[in-house]
Amino acid sequence: MCPRSTVLHRFFSTVLAAGLLMLAACAYAPQILPIQPQVAGSGSSGSAAERSLSVKVIDARENEIVGYRNPQVAASVLTAAPEMIEAIEQALQSGYREQGFRVVSADESADIALEVRLTELSYARERSGLMRELRTAAAVEAVSTMQDKTVNAIYRAGQGRDSLFAPTQHDNAATMNAHVDAVLDELLSDTRLTTP
Repeated sequence: MCPRSTVLHRFFSTVLAAGLLMLAACAYAPQILPIQPQVAGSGSSGSAAERSLSVKVIDARENEIVGYRNPQVAASVLTAAPEMIEAIEQALQSGYREQGFRVVSADESADIALEVRLTELSYARERSGLMRELRTAAAVEAVSTMQDKTVNAIYRAGQGRDSLFAPTQHDNAATMNAHVDAVLDELLSDTRLTTP
């Protein structure tokens, strides 16, 4: 029969191990990132001249997973909030209205028909010695159709940095929103998409 101290030691060791597992699970709980673009106002554009413009945004990613805060832990998955595509579409519509375009719904006939495809929203955190290299990015493709003219363009923003600890949900959301804002601002300022 085991001495009392050995039994207590095993009991507390088991409790400690269970506690550490629970902490690890909590540390890498799934995160749903709210993507709410805030585009920079560019003011009225002389080329707008009250022309009509429709915007349709499509999620063209292979799947809904943005990435993992720890690639070895499936529970550390990051996804974007389901209203992301609608939020991107509304941000673009607002930006074009500010430029003077008459924005109509995507199923209406318009002088300019713009289709925007979200092709990348990525988050990769790989070990590099004691640190982890964090690489994040967002990318969209735009196809603008005006009369007999079609313009294709790609916009991408991203960064790479080292991190010791897994960023919080707030930090991750801020990073991904900054990338989305950057690509949408670049798209809105690209006059090739709206110049016949």
